[in-house]
Amino acid sequence: DIYFSAGRAKANVCISGIGGYIACSSGSYVYDCHNTGSVTASGSVPGATYLCVGGIFGRTQQNIVDKCSNSADATISSSSVCQQLYIGGIGGTTSSGDAVKITNCTNEAQISSTSAATTKTYIGGILGQFWSNKTEDIIVDIEAVDDSGASAPTKASTTSTLSGCINIGNVKAEGKPSVTVLGGIVGNSAISVSDCKAYANIECLECPKIGMIMGTARTTAIKANNCWVGGKIAYGIDQMDLAVQRVTLQGDNYFNYIYGGETAWEAESDYDGCQWLEKKPTIVAPTPAE
Repeated sequence: DIYFSAGRAKANVCISGIGGYIACSSGSYVYDCHNTGSVTASGSVPGATYLCVGGIFGRTQQNIVDKCSNSADATISSSSVCQQLYIGGIGGTTSSGDAVKITNCTNEAQISSTSAATTKTYIGGILGQFWSNKTEDIIVDIEAVDDSGASAPTKASTTSTLSGCINIGNVKAEGKPSVTVLGGIVGNSAISVSDCKAYANIECLECPKIGMIMGTARTTAIKANNCWVGGKIAYGIDQMDLAVQRVTLQGDNYFNYIYGGETAWEAESDYDGCQWLEKKPTIVAPTPAE
């Protein structure tokens, strides 16, 4: 387990079960990594711009993350006081200036926050914020072999991607509601999300943006493509719980909760190929390395 107590830290903070800040000028490749321990942040970081918390990475740039997982026992939580908070089952946030590709990753753990971020809080089952929308060469200097014996790529030209991921971990937030955004896959995204599945309970009773795939998007051109959603969403503004909406996703309403809470995209093309997920998908536990 990883436990961070900030005290009065003045630097930006990135913590996770695998790597806090994963970055390399020539690119890096995080492949087949699995976190089974809890990651917890607490304390005050008033001098820092951001706090990033995740199962595999806190923050990353110019990186490929593939076939990584955060297990059901690895809860990710924060109760820190900070300016900006990014928290997710796989990672907290990506950097804006580089290509990042996150594919075929899974989260089963509960993601929770009681933090008092002053400007923004982005929370997602896979990623708190995906802020990379670049296309560039990523050179990888390592070689890896998967279970089939096939070599993982050592060099790749890639476009920023978030696809093929599954989240079945519940996502819950408390704290300052006006700046908090929740998503079953990603809290805030600068790219479209494709071929992902989210089946979870997503709850933030006073959050302005909450959705089963993404809470909010950087532009109106960002969509959800061929995604599956199921589970429950709870949101509202009444502290007495009278106006709180608790919705179970069904075949006739799921499209209203793919993005941004109760506000559906105006056209079906905005959630092209998305479907209702009636049952929670099964995630096969990774085989431990010998």
